[in-house]
Amino acid sequence: MAGTNEQQAITAATESAEWAASKEHLKVEFERIVLAGDAAVASFTVGSNQRWIVPLEWNGREWDALGASIFDSQSRATRSVRPSEVRRSHWTVVAAGFAPLEATRAIVYFAGRDHEVPVVSGLYMFAAAVDRKPEDAPKLVRIE
Repeated sequence: MAGTNEQQAITAATESAEWAASKEHLKVEFERIVLAGDAAVASFTVGSNQRWIVPLEWNGREWDALGASIFDSQSRATRSVRPSEVRRSHWTVVAAGFAPLEATRAIVYFAGRDHEVPVVSGLYMFAAAVDRKPEDAPKLVRIE
């Protein structure tokens, strides 16, 4: 069962994804969420081969969705580096993408080091909160 903080993040992401999808006459279904301190990334399925990715930031009271992006089997991945809408010098960084179903982990390079993230049902997701503008966006190094 999800904790209160996780459930609040899921609720904020779902509201954002459903609102954005409704403008395009799409239906989204929550898939999973990754929380990493003050950052989070949620995925939603859109049809059989698309994902709607919602980055979130914790503003000190609640989770705020920072837009959404969609990717499919052609584009394969998405990444986002967004400044906080409420906290000066705070940035939310996310990366997500498809991986082979047999893969178990992805290595994402960010902030000068490799970060190992699990691959679940052919999808990897990475989130980080940083207190200064990142020099680079996260990069997928490899999938194992």
